[in-house]
Amino acid sequence: WLFMSLRLALFSLLLLPPFLRVGLRYFRDPRVLRGVRFGPGPRQYVDIYCPAEAVAAREGHRPGVPVVIAVMGGAWIIGHRAWNAQLGQRLMDAGILVVAVDYRNFPLGQVPDMVADLDKGFAWAFAHVAAYGGDPSNVLITGQSAGAHLSSLLLLQRSLAEVCEEEAVDPEAAQGGPRASAPGAAWQSNGEAEPVVGWSVRDVRGYVGVSGPYDLNLLASHLEARHLGSALLKQICPEGDLARCSPIAFLQSSGWKASSGEAAARLLPPMLLFHGEADKTVPSSSSEAFAEALRAAGAKDAKADVRPALAHAEVIIEGPMRGEDHQIQLLLPFLLGNDDARSRFEALPRLKPMFPHWIIALASRVMPF
Repeated sequence: WLFMSLRLALFSLLLLPPFLRVGLRYFRDPRVLRGVRFGPGPRQYVDIYCPAEAVAAREGHRPGVPVVIAVMGGAWIIGHRAWNAQLGQRLMDAGILVVAVDYRNFPLGQVPDMVADLDKGFAWAFAHVAAYGGDPSNVLITGQSAGAHLSSLLLLQRSLAEVCEEEAVDPEAAQGGPRASAPGAAWQSNGEAEPVVGWSVRDVRGYVGVSGPYDLNLLASHLEARHLGSALLKQICPEGDLARCSPIAFLQSSGWKASSGEAAARLLPPMLLFHGEADKTVPSSSSEAFAEALRAAGAKDAKADVRPALAHAEVIIEGPMRGEDHQIQLLLPFLLGNDDARSRFEALPRLKPMFPHWIIALASRVMPF
């Protein structure tokens, strides 16, 4: 881990100038509303990226604009909502309002606490985006790495809870109880059942997961094979039970299958799981297996999109620095439809490279993740 940390430090040093440019825009751009509270707890903040179109909508001059709720990665320990800055700034260029949701990192919280933070943050977003010029009926959720893991787990849990509530089934019992061994059982941070309030899976237009670890047991085996160990994964999961915090295991659990799992799967929005084939941190088979499990469970639309020669964080860090727009092209079709998304993208000012390609390529080679 020391060697990995040194490589990460070198990666950051090599790309320091473009990082500083992104950071300066984040702090100086008046369109970015930083640190808006969605709850009283630690790390319960959102950043809101408000394009000019959203301001016009807020003033009543046009309809509300599409919304992206973004959840950053960070290995569950170094995540911060500001990591969404490049995505948020580019989506503003496309006239999209972005809500970047923060959550507690370990050791402040474990997976159930992180999921509970996102649940509250999503509820706040759906309740308030209209006040900022967003359209609450046209909302996409996206997450990267740990953010993809947590947000997809929350979607599964919410969909099952909503169906169980409609059918007058105890969702806690359906999941095996808060202390049982069924995957996903301990998702409430306080171990108590809560009513399904604030937002609905039905309100989500689509979901895009990027480089997500949807099977923590698979990730643990992969990390151990790389001689990195899996102690951290066991620490972020209650009682060290990786399956209980794995979206793919949640889908395959007896609790999901024995209750209303098929109806809950049909409730899920279209889900696109994007992964780079050159990802050294999370195997691309994680996305492929999760997409297959979603389809087997009854999800209407679940696809894996594995691209060659892309690493773990390349589409969110090095790619935009090179002038590439992978994420924008993934997200816009969900919000605008294929034809309008293509037109909107072609009308965007071209994303300019932020740094010499050879330095970015060198940084990618030393990047440990």
